[in-house]
Amino acid sequence: MSIKSSAARRTRAFAAAAGVCAVGLVLSACGSGSSSSSGAPASGAAGGGGCSSSNGADVAAAKAAVDTATGLPKYEPLSSGGPIGKADWKSKLVYEIKYADYPYNQAISKAVVDGLKVAGVRTRVVNGDGTPQSWAAGIQAAIADHADAINLNGFAPEYVAPQIKEAQAAGIIVTEDTTYGTPQQMPPPIIHGGTSGVWSLEGKGFVDKIVADACGPTEILYVHGSDIGGNDKQMKAGFDAELKAVCSGCSVVEVDQPVAKWADLAQPIAAALTAHPDIRYIAAGYDSGMVPGIEAGIKQAGINNNYRVATGDGSASIIGTIKPGSLVMADIGQGVTWVGDAIATNILRQLAGGKPHIYTAIPRMFDESNASEAGDPPSYTSGFGDSSAWTEEIQQLLNG
Repeated sequence: MSIKSSAARRTRAFAAAAGVCAVGLVLSACGSGSSSSSGAPASGAAGGGGCSSSNGADVAAAKAAVDTATGLPKYEPLSSGGPIGKADWKSKLVYEIKYADYPYNQAISKAVVDGLKVAGVRTRVVNGDGTPQSWAAGIQAAIADHADAINLNGFAPEYVAPQIKEAQAAGIIVTEDTTYGTPQQMPPPIIHGGTSGVWSLEGKGFVDKIVADACGPTEILYVHGSDIGGNDKQMKAGFDAELKAVCSGCSVVEVDQPVAKWADLAQPIAAALTAHPDIRYIAAGYDSGMVPGIEAGIKQAGINNNYRVATGDGSASIIGTIKPGSLVMADIGQGVTWVGDAIATNILRQLAGGKPHIYTAIPRMFDESNASEAGDPPSYTSGFGDSSAWTEEIQQLLNG
């Protein structure tokens, strides 16, 4: 399939084989800028040493953005939402409903539970399987169990809007974390706040890291799952906007794979790499769910292009693979301990009669320059600041 470019970025469907269509895959190719890129890396690729801005790519801007993204995020104080107040904490029950049982979701759920335990609140964790049916069942279980609050971990609320409204009508606080709220507003029907993941910054970071490493225009395979909802939409919007800003000469091939089919990701990855042999860089939205399939797809394609991957979620196991010459060159994720403590603080405040608050989680990029800060071996509690300080802040708010 040929890749066409125009002043406006265009996308068209790609269907290479009947087997690809059978899994609901969308493969598309798109270009941006006034000329098409061959996809071949510019001089100085795979390391970026000594390269400078070239026709169709602002390498200097991309490098500066990477320098900012790899720095330690500055999170707002948990107290910014106001005092917590007093309540009979041991009588309270909070349900934590996970999107799926991926390491990233496991880490945030543990952080939420740990934050609530500071007050002595009881918790129950429901493992979703990536489907709205499992999330709805979790909410119904919380309603039947007379829970006081529910936190939705990592999935778009609109998929279970009727169940959320039913819980709210029963007097249950329903919050959500890192999906796609903004600092001013959470996605409907959420009215009790939570944490907002700035997913557009992850999409932006993929482009910046790739352009900085390639030292110029290149062809990128963008892998995501639009069925996830708002956070995936925000991530892609950030990716598209930064592509326009710093790499008008880049071209993109897109694989949109439903979450339920991530175990089968190798086939569409191999199909894309085979159809577009100039691809060397891959942007993958969700690390632990996608990188294994990407690795398998590269082997299946049998093309030795020394691929480099920029990915997201900041899973400890994936950060641990980052080293010179490795497949994964960058992983961008939220500080999950801070997210969990922020969610817990917001829930505790409302259980004591206070008002909801929306906290904003700023992601950090890990690459060869700072991956060691995530620990040895990497963990979700390292690389984002002093996590014990946030736990202490919850305790101070409870005592205040």
